[in-house]
Amino acid sequence: MPDTIVKDREEVRFEREESFAELLTRLANESAALVRDQIDLAKQEIAEKLKAWRAAFIAIAAASMIGLLALMSLCAAAIAELAKVIGPSVSALVIGVALGIISAMVLMGALQSLKRASLRPEQTIRTLNAR
Repeated sequence: MPDTIVKDREEVRFEREESFAELLTRLANESAALVRDQIDLAKQEIAEKLKAWRAAFIAIAAASMIGLLALMSLCAAAIAELAKVIGPSVSALVIGVALGIISAMVLMGALQSLKRASLRPEQTIRTLNAR
């Protein structure tokens, strides 16, 4: 059966071919829309996670500044009292080393926490894997 017929010098396509072409067009359009929707979902998930991280980092910065002021006051007091026993230079060295060790421990904990957190758009990945 031919694909086209000639009728009064005009090509007329069979209805079956028009339907197939329409189906292909619709499939292409829906596939493109699905990809756009998945990209939008991934962007939205990442934006929400970044917003939460931003708020947490701002709170951490504020707490760190206040904590730093408190620590400086306590260090000055500890050095002054320890200086009465072992001298000012040695007392400053002892307090400095102790603070350095504490700082390293806190830093390692914070880095581990950031490693566990992920910006991967988990919901989008689950949706794509389900298909």
